[in-house]
Amino acid sequence: MSIMSERIHSAYSKANRMGEVVGRVTRYSPVTTSPGSIVEVEVDTVKYFSRGGVRIGDYLCIVDPKTLHIILGVVSTIKRADELALAGVDVPLTPNSSPGPTSPESILTSPIAGVRLLLEADPDSGLEPRPVSTPIEPQSPVFDPSPETLRYMLGLPGGGVLLGALSSLYGPVKGGSVAVRLPYKALLHHTLVIGTTGSGKTTLLKNMIASLTSEDGDFIVPIILDMNSDFIQLPIPSRGESDLEVLRSVRPPRKTVIVVPVSVDAASDALELDRNIYSGVAQLYHEDVLSQLVSSGGKWNCIERPEGVRCESDRLPFIIVPYFIDSVRRGNMPGESLSQLAPGMTRLSLELLRSLRERFYRYSGRAGYPPLYVLSSALSAYIEASRRNSEIEDVVSSSLESMSAFMVGLGGGSNLSQARVEPLGLGMRSLVDLVLEILSSIRPHRSTAEALYRKIQGLMDSGVVDVSIVENSRIRVLLEPSWRFIIELAADARAPVVVDLAWLASRSGSSVFAPRILGYRVLQSILRMRQDEWARRRVSKQLLIIIDEAHQFFPQERGGYEEQEASRQVASMISSMARLGRARGIGFVFSTHSPNDLHDIILQLSNTKIVLRTEKAHLEKLSIPADVKDAVPYLMDRYMIVTSFVFRGGYVLAATGKPVTMHTDFSSIYLRG
Repeated sequence: MSIMSERIHSAYSKANRMGEVVGRVTRYSPVTTSPGSIVEVEVDTVKYFSRGGVRIGDYLCIVDPKTLHIILGVVSTIKRADELALAGVDVPLTPNSSPGPTSPESILTSPIAGVRLLLEADPDSGLEPRPVSTPIEPQSPVFDPSPETLRYMLGLPGGGVLLGALSSLYGPVKGGSVAVRLPYKALLHHTLVIGTTGSGKTTLLKNMIASLTSEDGDFIVPIILDMNSDFIQLPIPSRGESDLEVLRSVRPPRKTVIVVPVSVDAASDALELDRNIYSGVAQLYHEDVLSQLVSSGGKWNCIERPEGVRCESDRLPFIIVPYFIDSVRRGNMPGESLSQLAPGMTRLSLELLRSLRERFYRYSGRAGYPPLYVLSSALSAYIEASRRNSEIEDVVSSSLESMSAFMVGLGGGSNLSQARVEPLGLGMRSLVDLVLEILSSIRPHRSTAEALYRKIQGLMDSGVVDVSIVENSRIRVLLEPSWRFIIELAADARAPVVVDLAWLASRSGSSVFAPRILGYRVLQSILRMRQDEWARRRVSKQLLIIIDEAHQFFPQERGGYEEQEASRQVASMISSMARLGRARGIGFVFSTHSPNDLHDIILQLSNTKIVLRTEKAHLEKLSIPADVKDAVPYLMDRYMIVTSFVFRGGYVLAATGKPVTMHTDFSSIYLRG
């Protein structure tokens, strides 16, 4: 008896040290111990009432007297009873009796909580959390664990990007003081965020980014492909303090680097504002977008460097980088990279594209590749001559005239065929003739040339590839900025990078196609940059690429042959991104409201899944734990289930607070005219 008494005393002492004792394992029914089994706990009546009760979803711990191991569980049921009713004593209500209890003391029975067992551990002996194996004795002390004990038992990481506070289905645990984080090693294994409109998906991502920029030490650069202009608001604080304790030290970034993709239409409007295309773009973007967020902007100062242009105003927390896609300069885009911008090319048309560009590069004195409008013009002439069975010379002039639609600053548009294209140093007609000469030597079948022409024309119609300015009988293909330059800007300012695809969509007249091309180009450029850095043993900052509305870029495989072929090529691109990302220090966060529209390979490659409120039909693909699966369609705003290999039990419930940055829907600013 003395040994048992001593053990029980030690168990209660340990329970008091690691939390607050609130009850004991029941004496009145057998105790079954196995992972997931339910143990009945008698809760101290006084503490039950003084603490406001015990809630479903609360975490409780049990100390077993034999081993002094700690068993973590979660409350799944609560039973209450009335003493008089249990004793068979009841006073029936009469018309004159009070509707209250016959005797208030009769409800002071001990509540019975059903606690579902999760994990067993012991921080004193160094026993790491593991499935429950220790038989639990009746009368074992039950305690409400301290935040430190909870962190240990659940294996919550101490560092990493902040997701929010540990929660149950009914509210934050410990008043929102227990932080739930994802370490960077988990981010490198990629993350999928799913939630219906209004569930808090964008709020979560904004708070995650703010947490990255708030941390001291090494800076992980967030890069966001923004389809709705939600993230350009990041440096502007929200009103009021966060409603979660763990977020109160998180602050908005002081600056944001905004990559502004420029279409032909936007470039034309920018030149009307300023003869310098770059400051014109900054002014145009300020008028369209930033003026809706801030009251004034001052003068934009643009600094041109060989690797890119930065535009700043001393009165605003934004750095603007005008962005153009350049397929002409040798180092920018080999044939495979160009074909990835328009997935779905047939094998024959892809080989024709590669052969045309590489032969052109050699025959032109290694000056570069032909601009897309030159390829388009030459292919059009070749196809038309083949169709008419006539000389190519007869149709070249008309194909040249159509190219003026893809350039800006033309004035009268005269002598376009004689204008020299920089950086190639050759006249437009000479370039088209050179491509036609190569086509004549290759002699592709007309159907192959037509298939390639359709893809090239689609890229041209997007208005975002090879944007060119005509100046003094010269055609200048605008330079694509280096991503090393952009990332260094962000790292120096400890700022996120936001690629504003919503503005591009509004200015190109394409809701999906132009942003998709730009998104693919950004991803392949970053990965290629990182590959070059690793080859030179000069790796720059670690990166976290957040792809908003990911289903727009990586859609589900469906449709006819061409669509399915495009989907397969996209799947290959995703697989390469994920593999190289893990090896080269790049993590991906894919965000979508509809996993059924997202390519299945992303579900397979994302080792962490964050699920906010979503439809039940979406859950079959997500492997949500059975004990919380039914609750997902009814989760409160900003509540989430996080499944990841970094958590001991495989998943945790968390809640993020109100956004720490401005969070306003500005989509209406693009409804121009």
